[in-house]
Amino acid sequence: MTPIRASKGVYTIVTTYVFIIIIVAVVLGLVYFQTSAITQGEVLGSKTTVYSYAKSAKERFFFLYGGDVIQEEFLNKTYDFPGITGIRLVRESYLKCPPFEWVQGDINNFDQKFVYLVPMSVLNQSNNCIAKLEIYI
Repeated sequence: MTPIRASKGVYTIVTTYVFIIIIVAVVLGLVYFQTSAITQGEVLGSKTTVYSYAKSAKERFFFLYGGDVIQEEFLNKTYDFPGITGIRLVRESYLKCPPFEWVQGDINNFDQKFVYLVPMSVLNQSNNCIAKLEIYI
């Protein structure tokens, strides 16, 4: 064998070894990327579920009580809001608005809280007030 042919065999072995290392690195990178994408999808899916519960409860609230909430509608009424632990409507005392609070469910045991501003009125009064609708999930 000539020295050129002997070195050609060594180069072939080294090139093959490097090629195998590159292939293994690419495969491991793809596996890592895929598992990380699946994990991110699960996290986003769970967050989307929580937001959909809050949005669903808000839409159900407006469906039951109307776009302009009337204070007297809340007296002695309870409704089912699926997917949430509690709901609370609070109106602070300002201008000509008397204070008001309505609670349904357990608002002390929750993971997340979503707050929305809603218009609220009192029968036999011409002014509208702003109240906070708090949804506890």
